[in-house]
Amino acid sequence: MLRDADGLEISSDRADFTEEELTHFARFDPARVLAEVEAKRQIVDIHEGLHSCGAADYDNADPCPTLQLLAQVYAGHPSYRKEWRP
Repeated sequence: MLRDADGLEISSDRADFTEEELTHFARFDPARVLAEVEAKRQIVDIHEGLHSCGAADYDNADPCPTLQLLAQVYAGHPSYRKEWRP
């Protein structure tokens, strides 16, 4: 187990990572990223069951604020639509 300067941990058999690499790996650990994706998917699933705001309809004229906020982190992606902005 390796730790970066902030104390974040990563698993690796290598011990020759630079401090910059350790920081990057710890912050964007694939297991953490996958857990975050799964959590967000569950938020969307639960949300869709709570009310009928058209959450599954991406062409909805009045986008749901919950989904707008979840999608906001992808604002730099070429497929992101300006109408999704909160």
